[in-house]
Amino acid sequence: MIGGISSEKASSAMPENRGQQSSGGVAPRRRQADLNEVLASATRLACEILKSDASTIALLDEKGCLTFRGQHGLSPQFGERWHRHPTESITGSVFRTGRPSVASDLLADRKCAGDPLAGEGLRSLLVVPLRTGDDVTGCLCIGDRRPRHFSPLDVQLAGLFADQVALSIENTRLCEQEREQRQRAEALVDVLSVAASDLSFRKVLATISQSVLDFTVGERCSIFLFNEETHTLEPVMAVGPGDAALFEKFRASIGLPIPEFKGIGEAIRAWEPIVEENAPASTVLPPAWVKEFEVKSAVVYPLVHREKTVGILVVNTFSDFTHFPEEEVETLAAVAKQAAIIIENARLHERLKEQAITDSLTGLYNHRHIHERLDGEFARASRSSQPLAVLMLDMDNLKFFNDTRGHLVGDEALRHAAGVFRKALRVSDILGRYGGDEFLAILPETSRDEAEQTGHRIVSLLAEHPLSPADSGQRVTLGVSIGVACYPEDGVGTRELLALADAALYEAKRLGGGRLVSAHQSVIEPPAAWSLGFGFLHSLLNALAHKDPYTRRHCEDNVRYVDRLADRLHLPADAKESLRKAALLHDVGKIAIPDSTLLKPGPLDSSEWEVMRQHVQFGETIVRGISQISDAIEPVATHHERYDGAGYPRGLKGNEIPLLGRILAAVDAYSAMTLDRPYRKALSHEEAKEELRKGSGSQFDPAVVKAFLAVIEAEEQARAKAA
Repeated sequence: MIGGISSEKASSAMPENRGQQSSGGVAPRRRQADLNEVLASATRLACEILKSDASTIALLDEKGCLTFRGQHGLSPQFGERWHRHPTESITGSVFRTGRPSVASDLLADRKCAGDPLAGEGLRSLLVVPLRTGDDVTGCLCIGDRRPRHFSPLDVQLAGLFADQVALSIENTRLCEQEREQRQRAEALVDVLSVAASDLSFRKVLATISQSVLDFTVGERCSIFLFNEETHTLEPVMAVGPGDAALFEKFRASIGLPIPEFKGIGEAIRAWEPIVEENAPASTVLPPAWVKEFEVKSAVVYPLVHREKTVGILVVNTFSDFTHFPEEEVETLAAVAKQAAIIIENARLHERLKEQAITDSLTGLYNHRHIHERLDGEFARASRSSQPLAVLMLDMDNLKFFNDTRGHLVGDEALRHAAGVFRKALRVSDILGRYGGDEFLAILPETSRDEAEQTGHRIVSLLAEHPLSPADSGQRVTLGVSIGVACYPEDGVGTRELLALADAALYEAKRLGGGRLVSAHQSVIEPPAAWSLGFGFLHSLLNALAHKDPYTRRHCEDNVRYVDRLADRLHLPADAKESLRKAALLHDVGKIAIPDSTLLKPGPLDSSEWEVMRQHVQFGETIVRGISQISDAIEPVATHHERYDGAGYPRGLKGNEIPLLGRILAAVDAYSAMTLDRPYRKALSHEEAKEELRKGSGSQFDPAVVKAFLAVIEAEEQARAKAA
């Protein structure tokens, strides 16, 4: 730095629209102002040092021409008017030879008569080279408007000054390059941080594409991902396509076969960018693709993750041919490397999300997610007053099929059935595996007639498309039973719909299977002999007993125990009747629990417990909808609450729990402990009584435990006397 020559850095903002700029994403106006400030200071100082009238500096532009940049003592338009090839003028001669030149009288020297500076009225001229190392990067021109003889000392002084000017220019350019690199690095960080902050696959692709466009001379950014099955590069995202028609063409593209890429395939393997500034003449880009999308210039960046090519990122123009600056190509190559990592992470996240909601055997939604979809569709149907239908499907005799042909063939049968069900349903319908050999189909905006038609179509299609087990050469016809329930006529909640569909399904199986029964068909008026006075609940209880044989014995025990305990506690007749109903119905909500959880031959994990606990709310909803048994709601809804407040579903404590609920809790626990379960053997009556005593005051109401133990001991004494 000499005197006022400054290499001051500037923090320029990235322009919003770079269009056809060749700056590679750095604001050119601010870069030019920084260099001009250095040149203006240098030319002013040159005039002061050598006591001259004018001075200017010639530098090479991007086209290889000498351009007069900073000036002092010359007309303001001088630098804009003159662009000379290095072979022309005295300035060009100095640039080529690297040796100073002196002209004492430009007008008298015919060789200099056409020099641009002669046109500014200069008579004497001293031109010295600007050197950076061994390279000549420009010339410093110093002149007077009168004839003057520049002495050797003047030439030496000008040369020393020129060396300092060249150093200042080089420092300024290095600072600008540093700033450019910093800006590109910041832009790269922005791209990566924004993209990585959202693992939604489509948003990641869109963010990367838009961010690339924000600092490139290109007009379109496209991403293709490699499909290993089809061996094609499939279009997945395009930003800035030019017009809607082109974008639709892009979306409709089925992929670019790798063999058609020729040179691109080689570049992909070399993991290097390909720059094609004249795409129509390219021997690398596929001609059909170039023509279809009107590509003028393009850069192709391989997307490589863990030494594996996952796709390509393409930046191209479509309005005109464009030069892609080297620094931009390098920056976007770095972006592509990081983008590949982010894209693969996003793809992995999408796959994990898909696995979390998908049944691994059939590829359908799993039990948890099909419940979530049902809740969402039911809420939408309620808001819009649209009908909604659910189909509960159960494969006929699959257990026998598994026992005779093996579980692998049974799994194949389930996959085959799932495929047939998909074909029979609409795109808008939702299908999931409910558990074991059960499936659930949700049919939005579907009336009962339409749902029944769909169900009959499923039964027929499955019969028409037998299974051909692998390596067997046989064809096996599969059967399915279907229960249908519809909103709003069959229920005002999802639990009711599921319970009714399950009851209808049980009826279909009871009738021999291979058929459909709708919920309204399974609701039969109860015979007068039914003491509890409810109708379709008979089907529900039978369906539950069919799913879980333990339940029938358990409910019978509960009814017997609560009868005696109610007498011991001197409950009124209506409370005793409510308690009897609750004892029989308290587990009716288990009809909605999948077999895989309900019948699991081992302890349940945390997620399975969450599902199992829902049977209380399911049961409450079912009982609430039937007026004849609505007095059993409280004990059904609270029989899993604990006296210390640690129970579920509401966490009630002490006397907050209704008395009938406290009674049923103790009876239910004792019966459960004294019956065999799939995952454990029954406790003895002595062991079960001891567990009641341990739970007195924490799990159970102490007064209820005391009375219940007295009932149990009275029964034991009676049996002992009878023996």
